[in-house]
Amino acid sequence: MATRRGSSVGFSFSFSLFSFFRLHLIHNDSWIYNNLWRKWSSTVRRHLATKSTAVQTLSLQLSGYGAKQSLVQAVLDSLDVKEPSDLETWEPEKIHKFVDTFLEHRFSTILVLNKVDHPDSDHNIRRVYAKYPETRIVPSCALAEIFLRKLAKQKYIRYIEGEENFDTLEDLTDGSNSLLALDPKNKARLEKIRDMVLLRYGSTGVQEAIKRAVDIRGLIPVYTVKNLNTFSCSNRAERVFQDCSLVYPNTTVGDLAKMLHPDIHKYFLYAENALKMRLSENDVITFENNIIKFTTAVREKEK
Repeated sequence: MATRRGSSVGFSFSFSLFSFFRLHLIHNDSWIYNNLWRKWSSTVRRHLATKSTAVQTLSLQLSGYGAKQSLVQAVLDSLDVKEPSDLETWEPEKIHKFVDTFLEHRFSTILVLNKVDHPDSDHNIRRVYAKYPETRIVPSCALAEIFLRKLAKQKYIRYIEGEENFDTLEDLTDGSNSLLALDPKNKARLEKIRDMVLLRYGSTGVQEAIKRAVDIRGLIPVYTVKNLNTFSCSNRAERVFQDCSLVYPNTTVGDLAKMLHPDIHKYFLYAENALKMRLSENDVITFENNIIKFTTAVREKEK
């Protein structure tokens, strides 16, 4: 799916996407498998000598890939591997299966198919779905998203990121003149986006791709605010829920404080949730407990 400056090459699926994605998967699998298998004998000897669990041994071998013990445990659970596990009996086939499952957990993949406004996109997208039915796929048009945001900022349209439609001055029925009139060129371009992208796929796909990425990682959005009445992030009341962090499950309030700023953790007194209930450093952040205001010793002295 490449284009040269000044020309339109279109979608070349004979190699560029299918082969690249396949090589990407094979490369990652082979790289990790070879690293494990090359040292497997010494790994097993150390495993037996130290009487370690499979989780401890494998997480140590995969530490370079950011594999925590909780992640390795989830991989072993999905493979129904119980402790004590006899790693010395693992054959190459089982190690390959472990690596495949580890990759799915650690490096989950989403295929974002850009340029869906191209005339051949429907045919090519069907080919991708047929070729990789188990893969998460999101059709998208990044250029359309950029254009819609630009016109919305300039007050030519009403558009909410990720929505399936937009409003122009002609679409308004409330008698409002809050939007500017479009020139014929931009009007025609908008109609093409509406027809080729929004009506066909439900959105430009940009927000959907981000949402999918967050969902498959199991991340929790946390909104840190300075005012629990207005939920603003500063003295300006209009900045509502503007600051958001993404954290993994079992992240504590203290962990979040360290992520935000060392001083917040150093001078931490307490935190409060949306119901103004106090939280300690050890309280776990959940989807039901993810609006947080921090109070520090420094701030208390300022009062």
